[in-house]
Amino acid sequence: MGAKGKLDGAYYGVGPPPQSHLNGSHYSPYAPPMQPPHPPYMGAGSMSNGAYHGTYPQQPPPPPRRQHRSTDDGCCCCCCGICSCLFKCLCGCLFKSLCTCICQIICTLVVLAGIILLIVWLILRPNNIESYTNDASLTEFNLDGNTLRFNLALNISVHNPNSRVQIEYQSIEAEALYWGQRFATKELETFSQPVNSTSSIKTEFKGQNIVMLDDEGLSEYNEEKSSGMFSIDVRLHLHIQPKFLFIKGGSMRPSIHCNTKIPLSTSGKTYQSQNCDVVWLKALWW
Repeated sequence: MGAKGKLDGAYYGVGPPPQSHLNGSHYSPYAPPMQPPHPPYMGAGSMSNGAYHGTYPQQPPPPPRRQHRSTDDGCCCCCCGICSCLFKCLCGCLFKSLCTCICQIICTLVVLAGIILLIVWLILRPNNIESYTNDASLTEFNLDGNTLRFNLALNISVHNPNSRVQIEYQSIEAEALYWGQRFATKELETFSQPVNSTSSIKTEFKGQNIVMLDDEGLSEYNEEKSSGMFSIDVRLHLHIQPKFLFIKGGSMRPSIHCNTKIPLSTSGKTYQSQNCDVVWLKALWW
């Protein structure tokens, strides 16, 4: 006792301990031996004679904060307000991709056009014209060889069911066909049809023309001649333009197809009114 000694890194003896054992903490003779600091993780230093040689690991930096991208930057979605979307896209074109802004602007214009068309349609409520035949007269329909002599008069009624849209008939071409072959054509007078009204289009075909019928067509003609009732197709090719107040719509070219059965005047039969089909080939409202 009383001797100073050092064993296994601990101080035993009388008197103050050496400075290497203080380390700024309270000293007790009965304290357990001081342990060297734990070395850092792999590869950061080494231990030699109870002492650590190396550097302590630094505290890792805090993770970076996630930047939340604002949804109000740049061009907005066209599902938002249409006017603000358009202005934001125009401003965003200075900073964002030009292609993206062009797509957004086109999308906005398409939506605006659709809304305008819907409003116009709800205001005007356009309806297709209706047509039917109410009178017909066939005084001659004689086939001599390949020469057809005919005298046909027909009255076709056209109804405009629209309450706000007028119809201007800019050109009317009438044609008559038998067994799929046209034997007469005629240009008719144009007119303007008021709203919710019915107009009569009168046409007359008289003359002769060459008609080439096959055996089936000749057989059909002879049967109809015996019955005194002929199947004749009359078509009206129209060039019309709708009009609302002082605003005119686009030109349209519908056709009226009347597949009629007309009795010969000498047969003693009367003509029955028949409906006609309105075919819209290249015609669209507005």
